[in-house]
Amino acid sequence: MRLGKVWGMLVMFLLIMGAVSAQSECFLLNFDFSDWKKYASSSLQKNQILKEAELKKAYDLMNTYYADKDLCEVNQDYMPDKSYPNSPFLLDYLLNIGFRKLDAIESQLYFDLEPDPVGLERRSKLEDMLKKKDPSVTPGEIKNLYDMYWNVEKRGLLFERYQLVCTEAFAIWQALVAPQRPDSFETETQLITNAFVPRCKQLVLRRAQQEQAFIEAQMQQQWEYVINEQVERYLVEYFDQQRLEELLKKVHKIVGIWWYIVRVVKWTLSCNW
Repeated sequence: MRLGKVWGMLVMFLLIMGAVSAQSECFLLNFDFSDWKKYASSSLQKNQILKEAELKKAYDLMNTYYADKDLCEVNQDYMPDKSYPNSPFLLDYLLNIGFRKLDAIESQLYFDLEPDPVGLERRSKLEDMLKKKDPSVTPGEIKNLYDMYWNVEKRGLLFERYQLVCTEAFAIWQALVAPQRPDSFETETQLITNAFVPRCKQLVLRRAQQEQAFIEAQMQQQWEYVINEQVERYLVEYFDQQRLEELLKKVHKIVGIWWYIVRVVKWTLSCNW
């Protein structure tokens, strides 16, 4: 997944809302993490993807961003993982972390966070299937693996879990913004509800489409591999059979010559005797 493009699009969308968010969310960093955890506790207890560890990572990355940009006073006693989204908005951090967790790509995970178990199970099965280079694996089996984890009609699968990141991030944002901006909270919440949530779900749909395109490419590669293997096996068997037949003809010919010599020798000896 090209996360850079996804987050770039999201940042562009959120920057349009700058007037609502006062061009930054420095006010969220007036809280210590203990305050974040306290205000978001109700959401964290219900969340399946964005839990306390993910919230702590968002807090650290947001502090790092604002410290690097010198946009507001933050705690600069630590400099955690610098691979943060280039965004002043909390929702970007939560989505970045949640989507990476579900993608379960080791090289893209934040070093101290665990991958989502469903995402990791699906990725492990897919990687094992593709690494084997087994001609007995059909393209249909690869497609079945996609359907097993991305079926939009079944609950608990990846499509629904990516959508959960949107709703869980929004709930956390509400929990943290409400105590700091009571006067504008209702207006901001309405704008986010009408704009961000549908936009986020469009990103999830695009993620599913990217996965589908990737699977189709893998199916095509596997189909070509299976065909090539079958053709190569046929050619080997054909030429081996052909060589065997030619060898047998030569053996028969040699045997025939040998028996002819034997008969001639016997005939010569009998005449001489």
